[in-house]
Amino acid sequence: MIIRIPYFTELARSISIVFQLHLISKLLGTLYFVLGTKHLIPMSKKSYPIQKTEEEWQNQLDPLSYQVLRQKGTERPFTGAYTLNKETGVYS
Repeated sequence: MIIRIPYFTELARSISIVFQLHLISKLLGTLYFVLGTKHLIPMSKKSYPIQKTEEEWQNQLDPLSYQVLRQKGTERPFTGAYTLNKETGVYS
């Protein structure tokens, strides 16, 4: 048994195909967000070709590099020496 709602049918006819596709993509995006990616896409374990202990990393890297790369040590936002730099030039 199909129940037809006159208002919805008329509304659906008047909406362009592009907008309907937009609504469908929004709905699918919402479902993807609500269900979560772990239910939809199986996650494989990441494997890294280089396996080192923290002591090996500490011996190989200088102290600043070790702090930034292994301990996520970065400066607070907008506190760097070049934040207010107004000199002209090419920066890369």
